[in-house]
Amino acid sequence: MTISNWIRSATASLQPISDRGSKIEAELILAHCLRVSRVWILAHPEHFVEYKALISCENLLTKRLNREPLAYLLGTKPFYGRDFLVNSDVLIPRPETEHLVEQVLALLENLSGKRRVIDIGTGSGCIAISLKLESPAAEITAVDINASALRVAKRNAETYGADINFCKHDIFEDWNLGEFDIVASNPPYVPIGAILEPEVRVFEPPEALFSGDAGMTHIERLAEIFNQMVKSGGALIIEHGGEQTAAIHELFMPYKAETLKDLAGHDRITTIWRS
Repeated sequence: MTISNWIRSATASLQPISDRGSKIEAELILAHCLRVSRVWILAHPEHFVEYKALISCENLLTKRLNREPLAYLLGTKPFYGRDFLVNSDVLIPRPETEHLVEQVLALLENLSGKRRVIDIGTGSGCIAISLKLESPAAEITAVDINASALRVAKRNAETYGADINFCKHDIFEDWNLGEFDIVASNPPYVPIGAILEPEVRVFEPPEALFSGDAGMTHIERLAEIFNQMVKSGGALIIEHGGEQTAAIHELFMPYKAETLKDLAGHDRITTIWRS
């Protein structure tokens, strides 16, 4: 079977679950199995695919049709211009989380001297590693409650040569990690019972998604330990759902808070400054 024929067949199979992205997904699956780039696939439509590679492609296609996320099947996900290793131990990085990185970097430009940043709930490490690579002078600490997630983050840090302090910590225990100029977090913020796509609900780690009936339990905990984490003059920057904005501003009422929208126009990133 040629590349073009397999892509045509796989695209038709993926259409019900991927719609406009079905052809791209088919190309990425084939490129992964052939160990070539998607560009190479596009440039060689008449290339014949060997039987062994076809079997691998069909196996991945079957898993994808069972709604397993493409990122887990390929083992990587692009974020902030780099590919990050991902597996079922970590949340798949989302494009909207790049706004959090941009906001942290903007604040770092206005800080002088030794700048300490902590990423709470680091998962794959995509936030912490992106910050370190974009702002090498900053001292970056990344924490997660999940030891398996930290192993993934450490592998990603090694890949990019990012010097980061990793730490296993549960924010619901006593905070003993000190104060930071910037605390960044993409915490679990999905309400329990929320309707999610099967790719998310079935395959992504629930402890990285869900946070109580209103999705606010982890954010409320960040508010409780705000003064222990954030230095005077520093800031907490969190990602959250658009419907949670009012509750977050009320939760941090004594402090100045500003919310930014993502590219889809939804409230997504809130920064809270400690005076």
